[in-house]
Amino acid sequence: MSDFVQKNYLHPPITEAVIEFRIEHEFKKEEQENLARQFNRVYPNLGIEETADVSIDGNELNVQRVHGSFRLSSSDEEDVLVLRPSSFSLSRLAPYAGWPEFMERARRDWTIWLSHMPRYPVVRVGIRYINRIDVPAPCYGSINPSDYLLIVPSMPDVVSRPMSNYVVQVETRTHMEHWSTRIVSGHVSTPPLVGYVSLLLDIDNFRTEAIPQRPEKLWETVQEARNLKNQIFENCITDNARALFDQ
Repeated sequence: MSDFVQKNYLHPPITEAVIEFRIEHEFKKEEQENLARQFNRVYPNLGIEETADVSIDGNELNVQRVHGSFRLSSSDEEDVLVLRPSSFSLSRLAPYAGWPEFMERARRDWTIWLSHMPRYPVVRVGIRYINRIDVPAPCYGSINPSDYLLIVPSMPDVVSRPMSNYVVQVETRTHMEHWSTRIVSGHVSTPPLVGYVSLLLDIDNFRTEAIPQRPEKLWETVQEARNLKNQIFENCITDNARALFDQ
């Protein structure tokens, strides 16, 4: 991968980009509410999501704990910020506006975070890109995924028709020190375009060790994750897929 050259596509297949920081602290509800109010100034839409840990003991239903999160979004709902008890994540939905703009917003939001919260240690940094590759499929509504992706199931020769559905997940350490990746490849169950088959390529790079705590070094770490994502993406797709992104 040392000879990797970044490619810029006319129509990149990104449906969602995510940057996440997890911290060594669990916020109380009041702390989350305070943060949500601060971010509500730049994200006009605010929603609250709650989940619970539930157990059943005989005929008795026990709710053990409620986890609350705040979901804030821009007026067009394409820029999203989620505040969970132990994490801060921001997303950009399609159309993806590019890394410089996404990074600028991340820096702005992290500055807001630091100005209203103590500097709790960051214990996990993650960057995730979800890609949807739309492939024309006029014949029988099926394609051979291996024509477009290199992470696919291996099928025996006795199977003559292309697979209609699959999911493959791989998690491994990478060639970059401290970084791991989780890659999911599969069919999108309901393709959004008529006459197409859509393939998923979900790349989630994360680091849980030796995380720099100084802001500038932390952003260098985020940039590392993005560079790694680009390398993994290019090594997971074929030239047939690349041709689709420049149409």
